[in-house]
Amino acid sequence: MDEKMMVDVLRRARDVEISRECKLSLPGEVLVKIGDVLNPEDVVAQAVIPSGLRSLNLARGLGVDPSEVTSFLVQDADACLEQGDILAQVEGAITRLVRMPFDGRLIACQDGKAQIATGNLVIRKQAGLIGKVEDIIPDYGVVIRVRGYLVQGIWGNGRVNCGVLHSSLDLSERVKDGAVLDEIEKGQVVVLPSCLNLELLERLEQKEVAGLILGSLSPDLIRRVQAAPMPVLVLQGFGDLPADPDTFELLSLSNGKLCCLNAGSTDELTGQRPEVIIPNEVAQDEPAQDVSAQEVSAQDEPAQEPTRIGFREKLRVGQKVQIHSGLYLGRTGTLVDLPSTPKTFESGISCLTAQVQLGDEETVTVPRQNLFMIA
Repeated sequence: MDEKMMVDVLRRARDVEISRECKLSLPGEVLVKIGDVLNPEDVVAQAVIPSGLRSLNLARGLGVDPSEVTSFLVQDADACLEQGDILAQVEGAITRLVRMPFDGRLIACQDGKAQIATGNLVIRKQAGLIGKVEDIIPDYGVVIRVRGYLVQGIWGNGRVNCGVLHSSLDLSERVKDGAVLDEIEKGQVVVLPSCLNLELLERLEQKEVAGLILGSLSPDLIRRVQAAPMPVLVLQGFGDLPADPDTFELLSLSNGKLCCLNAGSTDELTGQRPEVIIPNEVAQDEPAQDVSAQEVSAQDEPAQEPTRIGFREKLRVGQKVQIHSGLYLGRTGTLVDLPSTPKTFESGISCLTAQVQLGDEETVTVPRQNLFMIA
């Protein structure tokens, strides 16, 4: 058995290089170039798709078999036509033809029927974060690179927004007495240790906050949060869970900074997770410096590889982990041992385990598959 089981990773770090793809789901046109500095609302790519589709029965209008219609078309696919233009025509003793009954664009002709679009729908892809265009994905979008804070969670309600971060270490007590609500302003992304009742959620919505970052969420509110107008990201799990002090301290260091909250769903194939990115300043391109006369130490570290999506890693002793199931749901600690012998739990399940020290508390034994690695 492999003692170093691969597990999913939650990335939570400060001052790291982050690289993210931002692309359309269908081919279109990329509107930016490499080196451009983007704001969250900037459109990086767009695609035009037909809308208002209507069908014309050409076979019936021409009096021919549906299989023969394409040979009588007098317009090319994708042609923009006006009302009265001839669409198809059969020559003979009596000429039979079909004219356009309205303005539109010929999309296709199949089974004797022409598909006409009377309008266009423009699909735009916004950057969603502050950063610089690192690469172009032809016809689809870009790769954006930024340096800053990165905090990933385990669940999101599928929305994206940006705002000024409102976070501090003493939020827990002030949430209990409601005082924190007096400090919150419209357009802020608010960090809270938990949201366990509908009243708190509704009051935050009334404040028109730009987003919520929660340590934990009541499972009774999941459906309600899915319909919320702002993005909501859950860091640890569902229920009344103790907040992870390290993560909340990390967020409190960025209080007052602009953050980009992407509460998109988790993608098991790519490793995409709900996340908040708090960028440092993104400088415009500067001319290359002459380093020929500078001393370069042999101890200099190589350039940091950007944090990308989709990685799983092996468990390592000494690594910080988060428990995502069982009695210790949502708790974080340090991995202190990886026993090589499987353990049989009360449920009857036998599996390889990990020993995790929860802060200054006891060391607990949990199945390895119940862990996220925090990197």
